[in-house]
Amino acid sequence: MFASSTAPQTYSVSIPAAQARETAAAFATHHVADILHAGDPYLVVTIDGICWRVPLHLVYPALGQLGQAASVDVQAQTGQLLTSTETEETLFQQVYAAFSTAVLSPEC
Repeated sequence: MFASSTAPQTYSVSIPAAQARETAAAFATHHVADILHAGDPYLVVTIDGICWRVPLHLVYPALGQLGQAASVDVQAQTGQLLTSTETEETLFQQVYAAFSTAVLSPEC
């Protein structure tokens, strides 16, 4: 049997949660939909290192906040938004699905 001797990995966070939230909010408003509101970020470890994951909530003026539609990751050391064409397309699909479910449902 082999014993695992991997030391715990440490990460540093240079970007405050508020800055990550602002980055996500600007991206969501300008590139996805203006009916998204950035929620409270939380730290996650991904293949890209430690990131702030920022939930994006669907907010419709006549109905208020309708729930989380998607999330985006902001690199916690640099503040860079981790996005690509693929992730943007996925975001559009998630937001459309959440909007369709929340706004076009019979309960509304």
